[in-house]
Amino acid sequence: MPHITLFQEIGRQEGLQEGRQEATLETMHEAILDVLDARFGPVPEAVRQRVHALDDELTLKDLLRRAVRVPSLEEFRSTL
Repeated sequence: MPHITLFQEIGRQEGLQEGRQEATLETMHEAILDVLDARFGPVPEAVRQRVHALDDELTLKDLLRRAVRVPSLEEFRSTL
């Protein structure tokens, strides 16, 4: 079994954490877009791109809540 240095282990742990974070963000992006699609029909590409550009979990959580409550896709778009 190969010897793993402390620095390699730290790098591996950081890589795993980064992968988890990216997966969480992608799940949140898709949840927002799924809610919008279910409520208002196909989501325009411009809105999709703006949602996918966001990388702050708290902002995405807030947008998911807005997607559930907002009365129109246009109003949601104005919050982006």
